[in-house]
Amino acid sequence: MLEFLVAALVVVASPGPGATYTIATTASQGWRLGWFAALGCTLGVAPHLIVASTGLATVLRPGTAAFEVLRWAGVTYLAFLAIQALRCCRQRPEGAAKPVATAQPARTASGVLRRAITMNLLNPKLTVFFLAFLPQFAGHSPASPGTSPTLLGVIFMGITLVVFLGYSQLTHAARSVVAARPGGGRWFGGVVGTTYAVLAVRLAMP
Repeated sequence: MLEFLVAALVVVASPGPGATYTIATTASQGWRLGWFAALGCTLGVAPHLIVASTGLATVLRPGTAAFEVLRWAGVTYLAFLAIQALRCCRQRPEGAAKPVATAQPARTASGVLRRAITMNLLNPKLTVFFLAFLPQFAGHSPASPGTSPTLLGVIFMGITLVVFLGYSQLTHAARSVVAARPGGGRWFGGVVGTTYAVLAVRLAMP
């Protein structure tokens, strides 16, 4: 179990769409909506865990029609977020008081949740990852429920939520520092937009 916890922590802490969205939401709209972003990104993982632990996983194998449709929908969505962030970066006045990550961001908890869930839901590579990752740590005996894929998946989601909440709090603490710098808001928006673009390219790659 310790090996699984360490591996899961490393995977979750690595930069990805969920971490980027949580950080961007916190920076632009505060820690409260940042926490909803973290929750939404965590919930967006659940469908992939369910698919990976059932026979539905065969439908989302790399190269299948369903996989490709979902993958390119995810690429399009990330590209959309990148364009919004970069557009906002250009439009934001140089002396802006707050760093803004996306133009016309979701300003309600439900809106943030929907956008966060959608982001992870449209990434079929998560299903492929869980298919390869969880069996390495799951017990092969029915008498070992403590290491069942389902329980490991729930623990993985818990780690995801804790790490993303940590990202949110760190971003909230650094928010005033970034905002105080000349052009800080535009700089941050540019970084976020570029990150989304890179993630879109990574998802587009086979």
